[in-house]
Amino acid sequence: MKKYDIIVSGGGMIGSITAVALSQAGFSVLLIEAQKQVNLMSSQARDLRVSAISAENINTLKQLAIFNNLVQTRIQAYDKMQVWDNRSSGQIEFGLFNGKQQPDSSSVANFSHNE
Repeated sequence: MKKYDIIVSGGGMIGSITAVALSQAGFSVLLIEAQKQVNLMSSQARDLRVSAISAENINTLKQLAIFNNLVQTRIQAYDKMQVWDNRSSGQIEFGLFNGKQQPDSSSVANFSHNE
């Protein structure tokens, strides 16, 4: 029977990234996922569920050699976001500018589809 240093349960975005990072750090890793593997094509319909990925996390994905393997048509940078609740007056805005009105980077983050 093969033994592993670490077993990661769940091959979604976080589980997969964790398994790659641990493997590259020298651990023997087993990734367990109950669902069949999905091979995305840029022409496939998009899911409405998205995740926001910060610039720092994009750098981590690049360091792990994951970013270039993502379907680039399913990632979109954004420089401003406004979120509100349709049942109250609550809202929040995110943007590129700090308190001195200077751009902090080229984008706030990136959206990625969750398929």
